[in-house]
Amino acid sequence: MKKCYMINYLISTRIILSFIFTILYSFASAQYCTNNLGGSGCNGTRLITDFKIVGTTLSNLNNGCVMLGTNTYSNFPASGNTTASLLLGGVYTVKVTTTGTTSKKLWIDFNHNSLFEESESTMICVSSVAGIVDSVQITIPTNAVLGTTGLRVRSTSNYFAPPACEYRASGETEDYTISIVPPAGNCNGAPNAGKVSINFPSPCTNTPFTLSLMENIQAYGLSYTWQSSTDSLAWINLHTDTTVDYITSQTQSTFYRCIVSCISGGVDTSATLFFKTLCYCSSAPTHSNDDDIGRVKIGTLDNQSANTLDATGNPGSTHTYTDFTALPAPNLIQGHKYPIAITQINSNLWYNCFITVHIDFNQDGLFNTTNELFPIGSTISAGYNTLYDTIFIPFGTLGGLTRMRIVLNEGGTAAQSPCGSYGYGETEDYTVNIVTPPVCSTPPLAGAAIANDTVICLPTTVGLSLQGVNISLGQHYQWQTSPDNLVWTNVGLPLIFYDTVFNVSASTYFRCQVSCSGFTANSNSILVDFVSINQCYCPSGESTPPYNNTNFDIGKFTIGNFVNGTDTAMQYNPAAIHSYSDFMSLPPIVLNRGSNYNTSITIICDTALSGIFAFTGYKYLGIDYNQNAVFDGTDVSGYTTPVITIPNLFNNTITVPANALIGLTRLRVLVRNSTTPTSSMFCGIYGVGETEDYLVYIDYPLSSAYEISTAVSNDLVVYPNPAAQTLNISLSNAKDETAQLKLFNLAGQLVYEESFEGKYNKAIDISRFSAGLYVLQVVSETNFTTRKVVIE
Repeated sequence: MKKCYMINYLISTRIILSFIFTILYSFASAQYCTNNLGGSGCNGTRLITDFKIVGTTLSNLNNGCVMLGTNTYSNFPASGNTTASLLLGGVYTVKVTTTGTTSKKLWIDFNHNSLFEESESTMICVSSVAGIVDSVQITIPTNAVLGTTGLRVRSTSNYFAPPACEYRASGETEDYTISIVPPAGNCNGAPNAGKVSINFPSPCTNTPFTLSLMENIQAYGLSYTWQSSTDSLAWINLHTDTTVDYITSQTQSTFYRCIVSCISGGVDTSATLFFKTLCYCSSAPTHSNDDDIGRVKIGTLDNQSANTLDATGNPGSTHTYTDFTALPAPNLIQGHKYPIAITQINSNLWYNCFITVHIDFNQDGLFNTTNELFPIGSTISAGYNTLYDTIFIPFGTLGGLTRMRIVLNEGGTAAQSPCGSYGYGETEDYTVNIVTPPVCSTPPLAGAAIANDTVICLPTTVGLSLQGVNISLGQHYQWQTSPDNLVWTNVGLPLIFYDTVFNVSASTYFRCQVSCSGFTANSNSILVDFVSINQCYCPSGESTPPYNNTNFDIGKFTIGNFVNGTDTAMQYNPAAIHSYSDFMSLPPIVLNRGSNYNTSITIICDTALSGIFAFTGYKYLGIDYNQNAVFDGTDVSGYTTPVITIPNLFNNTITVPANALIGLTRLRVLVRNSTTPTSSMFCGIYGVGETEDYLVYIDYPLSSAYEISTAVSNDLVVYPNPAAQTLNISLSNAKDETAQLKLFNLAGQLVYEESFEGKYNKAIDISRFSAGLYVLQVVSETNFTTRKVVIE
């Protein structure tokens, strides 16, 4: 809160001399850290473009960038618009703009010891938006040393608060010289009253809150008369004093203003503020033990209410409801998406909880379940006790302070209520400030296109957005696609939001055309690459060095008539040195739909028998029958008997599902240490064991007596087969829908593709393809047909 402090206007000669000495000493001795600060360079990102202290001469706009050796560092002179005089006890608004998504922090050397200490720092923004002004209020301590001193502002990667002197790979550092001076003399003429400030959400009846002023003049001889009104027409006096802050409460929604008077006779009245009386519903669990919220991060808000390193056994997890509404409210700009992170802690064991966020956008005292509810998700385990998501602030929501509620409910759901009681967990309330963005400028700044996934293996939906774009009213976004980054085609109609999704089935370039008042600007483009499915399987293998210094491997694997490996010696086997083995260069293993196959795994180890069986091991076989690059559901066949006795040969029988997709896919077999066999064990790094990958070709059932010749099925005709120069393909009875024709080699690489609608009849040139077995696929919205093709 802003405070004005009265001191004796007549300063003794001794104080004046001391003040002058302090200025000279500070100026001569200030040597601040400037080495190894780092930064992204003047052509990099996250640079500071504007720095301003409102109400002072310091207004360094479009300030450029300077390098000091390898550091992105500027030291601005103590003159003109790059310096300021700040009053003891004064409250100032600092405004900073950067070119990228950044964290921003400010230091003022109040004690003049040539160090920027954390006690002298103010966090400006945890995660800013490029080109958007972030502001924070600072108060000059009444015990600050008078005279010339240093001010530093730094920017770096978002969510990483920069220290004053440590190296950072991105961002910029700017130093200024400012003066701390005694409060000004008596006011003269009409003062500037500014506007009413209440850093508190709308209260219930009779809840105390503090009225103050911002952007007002500070000087001696001022008095403040607070007034209230129920209709903004008839005003009554509440309180008159020489200090600005006034604590009050209300029983109904009320208008407030402040009349600021100077002893010289000048008077000014502040802008009026309407403050609603709203009483939000209560929310809390019935038990104080077990689950709690340990930390909340969104925008400039970073509230860690307990130690979050201990997900379980945490003594700080004892709360039911906590009111954090008095914390500084983060600015949430309409039309922008904000990352949010919420951490769960437990006083005892771990229990899964569901987290929801509720924001009263229309400021009616209610949390509705349509556009004011954000289901964040369910926590999984103590090792993953922080949930991450994004919250979008819609255009058209009411601006100003409002309530944000977070509910962590053990056993809750996405539809859990923001009100009432529940068993275990915690509810926390915060204040957020909804900010209306400015009207769009011309020409607009489009930024760069970004995607949530730039490498896809199967036709899928990809989320697209813009980075570095100015969020503005009246701005529209037209997404475009291109196959070659040269010729662009509009997709759909212009949008008022820049986030969108597209179905992608081939390698495609995307960009966004941003328009404002007839002016347009194109974003940088991004390639969403459609790659072979073989590049999209999760990694799997033993860690290095091996767990317990014991290497436990697959010596021999068989399925049907296929055999790979000859190592069968169980103990002291020097061949047991593998973590992951790629056998996909071997000829594909042909398996038929509906057929049964015997499989076996032989286990080998490089130590004695006792070393092998110090843990429980599980053996798994997975075949990606639905060709989605994931071993899930019926893809998994397990040898789930623990490894406990000799012999070291394990057998099983699998059945290829009758609906398995025809064509090339992957087989994964692994042996690993574990206690609970699950399909997720096919991915990731584990302690002891080995993973092996093979190519498999799923063929038609043996009973169909399929022959490689002219093939007719579902009116798909492929001839001649085998073929050498030309392959004729005909689809005579097709629906009027878009379909793709694709030809793959046995390595899973796409060598030819074409889109068509309805019937298809064409001869394609295959002379450039190597001899061998290929797979032809025709895929549409309602049909999936595969044929084997031999090229001679």
